[in-house]
Amino acid sequence: MKRLMFILIALNILSFPALAQKLKVGVIIGAGGSANSFFQMINRGVGKARKELKIKPFIERAQALKGEAINQASVDKALERLIEKRKVNIIVIDWMNTGFGATVKKLGKKHPNVKWIVEDTDVNLGMKNVVSVLFGQHEGSFLAGALAGAMTKSNKVGFIGGVNIPVIDSFKVGFEEGVKYTNSSAKVETTYLSMLPKFTGFGDPKGAFKKATSWYKSGVDIIYSAAGASGNGVIRAAKKSKKYAIGVDSDQDSKAKGRILTSMMKRLDNATFNEIKKIKEGKFKSGVAYYGLKEGGVSLTEMKYTKNVISGDVLAKIRDIENKIKSGEIKVTNAMSKK
Repeated sequence: MKRLMFILIALNILSFPALAQKLKVGVIIGAGGSANSFFQMINRGVGKARKELKIKPFIERAQALKGEAINQASVDKALERLIEKRKVNIIVIDWMNTGFGATVKKLGKKHPNVKWIVEDTDVNLGMKNVVSVLFGQHEGSFLAGALAGAMTKSNKVGFIGGVNIPVIDSFKVGFEEGVKYTNSSAKVETTYLSMLPKFTGFGDPKGAFKKATSWYKSGVDIIYSAAGASGNGVIRAAKKSKKYAIGVDSDQDSKAKGRILTSMMKRLDNATFNEIKKIKEGKFKSGVAYYGLKEGGVSLTEMKYTKNVISGDVLAKIRDIENKIKSGEIKVTNAMSKK
């Protein structure tokens, strides 16, 4: 009887290998630093997994050469430290630190037993240990734009992007379409803080503050930014200029209460937790995992600090637009799509 019980336990362990080992999850602090809303949301998801799934998290900082910005070599070294020294079996990494797939391809092949959760980009490598998590930021940005279009008094709103890459273009186009949906008379000013191959636009709050302040003085009354840590500069400018900003990625509404209309949350925390859970349960699936508005991957905040300035009619209109996007009645252009 004891031998039979031992055999059954052994078979059970073999059937669920992910449960038989302590999952170690590695995350790096890379482009944009720890103030980057991307890192904060990923870290929140990892924190939830630590509590509920009993995983062990490790964080490494990508160290650059003296006097230089974060570079791909420093990111690769940080990942190697996580894998070689920390012995992690899951890596969660965002699009700003992937080297557009080169890093994942190189290290993913070198370490086939490590599962890779790549947030916010389709690395399209066909690798069995890699899942690309894509979000419907264009849909969430459409809602942000619709709110801005309905709330602007000057008919001048703005979009500040970090770098001119496809995912940020997706934010911009969705926002522009949303503004025009509720206010065909509104003009949308757009700019990027840096242009490829430079990625400094994600860590330049001073530059963002300067640009936002200039726009506010010119009559722009609402600015939406998708620029990582640089967005803090836009928020500071909105507070100082007594105008409005729209936050991004995480719930930033409390950073300038009453001056941030809403934040377009990209729920990297939910996606990170869900993908780690799949690995924990032996249900990992390589390829693409999509988290759009319908799947709970993006949303606006509850606007707890600005409900006094947003009318019930406007809030009802935003909810109606949200339902129409979910049902497919409203089609939002996805700048990341190849179609």
